Amino acid sequence: MSTRGHRPAADEPLVAPIDTSRQAYPSPTITTEMFAAHVNAGKVAAFQALGLDIVMGERTGSRFENVVDGRWLYNCHSNGGVFNLGHRNPTIISAVRDALDHLDVGNHHFVSGWRARLAERLAATTGGLLPGVVFGVGGGEANDLALKVARAHTGRVGVVSAVGGYHGHTGLSMAAGDPEYRDPFGPNLPGFAQVPFNDLAALDHIVDDTTATVILEPIPATLGMPLPQPGYLAGVQRICRDRGACLVIDEVQTGLGRTGTTWYFQQEGIEPDMVTTGKGLSGGIYPITATLMTAEIHSFFDEHPFVHISTFGGAELGCVAALATLGVIGEPGFLDRVEEVGGRFEGAFAGLPFEVRRRGLFMGLKFDADGDAMLAARDLIRAGVFAIFANNDTSVLQFLPPGRRDHRHRAGHLLVIDPDELARLEHEVDRALDRGDGSTLRVLGYGEISLVLGWPLDQPRWACKRLPPFPSDGAADEYAATLDEYLVELAVRGVHVVETRVQRVAQADGRVAVYCVQPVLPADEMAIAVVRRGGEGADRLLADIVDTVLGVVDGSVGLDAQLSNWALTDGRLTYFDVTTPMLRRADGSEALDTGVFLASLPWLLRAPVRRFVLADIMERYHHPRTVVLDLAANLIKEQLDGYIGVVLSAAGGRVDPQLTDAEVRADYRSDARTWALLQSLRRADRVWQQRVRRRTYPFLLPARIER
Repeated sequence: MSTRGHRPAADEPLVAPIDTSRQAYPSPTITTEMFAAHVNAGKVAAFQALGLDIVMGERTGSRFENVVDGRWLYNCHSNGGVFNLGHRNPTIISAVRDALDHLDVGNHHFVSGWRARLAERLAATTGGLLPGVVFGVGGGEANDLALKVARAHTGRVGVVSAVGGYHGHTGLSMAAGDPEYRDPFGPNLPGFAQVPFNDLAALDHIVDDTTATVILEPIPATLGMPLPQPGYLAGVQRICRDRGACLVIDEVQTGLGRTGTTWYFQQEGIEPDMVTTGKGLSGGIYPITATLMTAEIHSFFDEHPFVHISTFGGAELGCVAALATLGVIGEPGFLDRVEEVGGRFEGAFAGLPFEVRRRGLFMGLKFDADGDAMLAARDLIRAGVFAIFANNDTSVLQFLPPGRRDHRHRAGHLLVIDPDELARLEHEVDRALDRGDGSTLRVLGYGEISLVLGWPLDQPRWACKRLPPFPSDGAADEYAATLDEYLVELAVRGVHVVETRVQRVAQADGRVAVYCVQPVLPADEMAIAVVRRGGEGADRLLADIVDTVLGVVDGSVGLDAQLSNWALTDGRLTYFDVTTPMLRRADGSEALDTGVFLASLPWLLRAPVRRFVLADIMERYHHPRTVVLDLAANLIKEQLDGYIGVVLSAAGGRVDPQLTDAEVRADYRSDARTWALLQSLRRADRVWQQRVRRRTYPFLLPARIER
């Protein structure tokens, strides 16, 4: 590898304007070379050996772009919780951006209202249990402070931690960690000992009157996320109380809502003497950490007010970011949603070849053998999901999707239409609706609830799927969140989905027009075109679709597997009909607000359809047999019924009872009658709305289809 790196041109200024809309160097290769030359060559070599060729580019919500290959990855590692609220969360950005007009880092020597305000808010999250707060910049600093304060408070030096645990790379934090991280720097400090996690007997044996503190992650992430056995943490607390030692709970990763409660220790009913937090406290925007402690321990600083200082600890801009983060976590329903989404993932993982270790959205996927999680991480990254194995147990994959994501994607990426352009498209739609004529639009297709439009009109680059208008931004946010979760579920289950973005346009009446934006795929890559070409490629594609359906569809996740919803991009089976997220909650209810589906029906039909028909319609998409049946029946509509046998053969005995040609044709006739009736009713509804009520009909209808 070259280490000479990038050389500025003769006319390139040494201090150039900083343009963060572009990468710092002209290519990913140069970026990697310069990182190796000046930052960490060993890390580059290690990543290359693992096949992790990633340089982060644009990032938003739950995803980031890998500029090496241009792909976008779902971030299901979240940097250990840094991105609990997603990348570039707009609430955090807005708060910090506003603060930049008035604040900077401040002066760590002075009294600060912002530091006091954040400390007050953090103390309140513990119900007043831990009212004293000391700020830092990194998690290691927060833990280092906790350990030295415990020594000061007890007058002892002993520190006990868990084998395989992790508390940082600085000073006492490093000394409390595993030899892998401290041995290269020489002998460890005296007084440090480790015992196995979940082993109360070992802890009881080693904690004595020389022990200042026991420090534990309540669920050790780097160790593979083993869950504490019932009563374990309470037992640890009892031992500490009996021996006069402090109990420090390291919640740098588990805290701030990640496990479904603000702090995990609250689920265990214990009362630690100190709690450390970081990572997610930053909102992913400005680094800040904190050590929370009891009033008794905090009183140490009454006598020694200048014994510990941190120049950037509690920087006022960081305090603003943290206050905004706590505001989001404290929103009604936030923690309930963390638990709900985590439960949905766990249900979807049922039957897969790993054990799920889960609290909230803090998940470890335990495979059978060491190294299995490394292979799983590689395969997930290839599928578009970024997750990483636990370093101290490579049989466990750390799986930490964000708890909240921003869905108002900003312009700048190829697949995000400039807002002005999208507003122009919406204006053209409004004109077409007023006329009741879509001839001036580039209509690519009609879905059950969406109108698919090409944009720009002359040479479409985007397929813009316009949904029925939403009543508010909040409703649009909920839809986008559900769609995002559906996309993650599909990616985790190995379904490659075409790049999809949600964008919106505000309407004059306060409603919101929502578009699902996807690239226009080449016509010869569409699955229908592949099958029409015939040969082994057609048979193989249909068999792959059947395999995908049977491997993916269940009570939690559904698919509409009709041939027109698939493509073969670069030889890879690709699904793109995600506008209706077929996703169910743990209680079996639809994650999608079905009002979106019903809005496209004539208003007289909405109540009876909701009451008598809708559940059966949605159920079809969650049963592998009926999804395959629909795929086969759709071949008749596409005049490809000669391939029905291929689908039935691919399904074979894997659906019970086996499908027959007669059943497929009967299903097609039933569906054709239902579709014809629905379209007739919608045309009648259009006449009623336009001629009798003198209103604009809010949908464009397809011409009559000969079936």
